[in-house]
Amino acid sequence: MYFGIVPKTRKEDLFDFEEEYNELLKAIKGEHRLIVIKGLRRTGKTSLMNVVYNQISNPRLFVDAREIPVGKKVTYTHFGRLFYGFLSDVSIKEKISSWVTGLDAYIQINFQKKAALSELAKRINEAMRSRNEFFCLFIDEAQMLKPSGFDRFLAFLYDRTDRIKIILAGSEVGLMDKFIGLEAQEPLYGRVKKIIEIEKFQTEKSLEFLRSGFKEKGMKYDEEELKEAVSKLDGIVGWLAAYGFYRTEMGHEAALKKTMTEGAKMVSSEIEKFLSTRSGGRKRYLSILKLLSKTPAKWSEIKNLVAAKTGKTIPDSRLAAVLDQLLEYGFIEKKKEMYYIADPLTAEAVATKR
Repeated sequence: MYFGIVPKTRKEDLFDFEEEYNELLKAIKGEHRLIVIKGLRRTGKTSLMNVVYNQISNPRLFVDAREIPVGKKVTYTHFGRLFYGFLSDVSIKEKISSWVTGLDAYIQINFQKKAALSELAKRINEAMRSRNEFFCLFIDEAQMLKPSGFDRFLAFLYDRTDRIKIILAGSEVGLMDKFIGLEAQEPLYGRVKKIIEIEKFQTEKSLEFLRSGFKEKGMKYDEEELKEAVSKLDGIVGWLAAYGFYRTEMGHEAALKKTMTEGAKMVSSEIEKFLSTRSGGRKRYLSILKLLSKTPAKWSEIKNLVAAKTGKTIPDSRLAAVLDQLLEYGFIEKKKEMYYIADPLTAEAVATKR
């Protein structure tokens, strides 16, 4: 079903993702070792990963980085447990029983250390080589592992194994670019990457998504109501799917209101989490988000507004840093010389913030 409030897991539930689906599947089956899915929040990245993860027959693991507390030791411990559990799997154990023997005690003591994790990765690589297969490691919201330095370990996997494929997805676009090594000083810099971009739906595609979803449900729909929903929710498929889900249970106005109210709460929580570590510049960040929620703006317009709101002229270097942070975390977008809000529900989320 197209409509729903959770990420998809079946191919038939993906709407018009055939190109991205085939691109990801081809990359996994081909020679690519590092595959990156990029896009804004709620544009379908996790659904695409879920579907392909369920479709392929490769030995594989799926990790949602949001479930791992921040910290180098806890991150390596988490992956150590996963890798060890994978090595201990019955379907593989027959092939590597001689390696697993005696490994248990070693891992119990040492798997939290990077050296032990690299050893486990080498064991997995050997197992895959013996089976003439590739192990696929899927990591969603991968940029959240940056503070733990896990990109260094992924660089090790890329350089020192030949039977492990890494599939990453992330919604904080600028942070994701750093994590995957688009800048020279980053650990994954210089490694060949297959990058798959997930875009917001254009207006007609958004309308067709809603039409198809209601047809799938056997429901009649009003074209003007669909246009209103698209105008309010833009091309964010996550919000459109939620609206469709609620619309099957209630009227148009109630469904749209519920989608926007619940969605704004989610966006508000994300913004508060972002602002919690930037208390000194809270007013600046909120001023910019509120401005862009009303209209796209150029650099000079943003600078003038921040000065008017805070009573202080903001230095160019500081404004650049603030805008870069908002871009990195996916709250705003930049097209040519104009800055835009990335999610239409940001306006609802920041309206009452101070």
